[in-house]
Amino acid sequence: MASEKERPRIKPPDMCQKIYLTSCVKQGMAPRQRLLKGLTLEVLDVRNCMLAPHDIEALAYALTTNMCVRTLELSGNEVGRSGMETLVDMLEENMTITELRNVDLRNLNLSWNGFGDEGAAAIAESLEDNTTLVTLDLSNNRIGYEGCRAMAKAVGANTSLQKLALSQNPITTQGAIEMLTRLNDNEQSKLQELLLEGIQVTSDADDIFEEIRETRPEFRFVHGGHVISPDILTLKTVDQPEKKCRSSKS
Repeated sequence: MASEKERPRIKPPDMCQKIYLTSCVKQGMAPRQRLLKGLTLEVLDVRNCMLAPHDIEALAYALTTNMCVRTLELSGNEVGRSGMETLVDMLEENMTITELRNVDLRNLNLSWNGFGDEGAAAIAESLEDNTTLVTLDLSNNRIGYEGCRAMAKAVGANTSLQKLALSQNPITTQGAIEMLTRLNDNEQSKLQELLLEGIQVTSDADDIFEEIRETRPEFRFVHGGHVISPDILTLKTVDQPEKKCRSSKS
């Protein structure tokens, strides 16, 4: 009798997939097949997948031992505070390559998650020592001046990041200046592109930009146009009181 055709073997889950599945069991939730499969790819794209904080937590735990993912697209999800904390822990774990720790994550997109200054500060803290990230997109996250200050401090210490996007965040003109100043002071920085689209800057920012270009002619700075000064910008947003007409004497 002819032997039956061998059934295709199902590849067993690798270490990071096992960690993801275990985390899902502990949290009492069903695993997301898109996440499970994505952990074996170089690009894990889960943009606008309505991922909740517990989904992010399970994913972050799995990524601490992942050997494949280079790009993580998380734009348009509800990362939340707890999800952000585990993501930051993951970035810190991935700072060093060991036998069980290396995602070597290169590209991270966290735009449109609305985590504000607190989330930006958490990412900034891990970014100071991270040596693997090459691109980071934090656009449209309600990051204000304080969050930008934290990110500027990180940029002043980081030596791997090549592209940073903070577009469409209310970082203020002063936030842009602090970012450029820290970047200018960091001689070891590899940053080649700073995107501040939708954010207006002053001539002081242009001056620092030109200083950076003297030593890094390839550096690119994109912003949302110019204002005369921060004071003028403030005045434009204040409604002037209406002048009262004097009543004519009878």
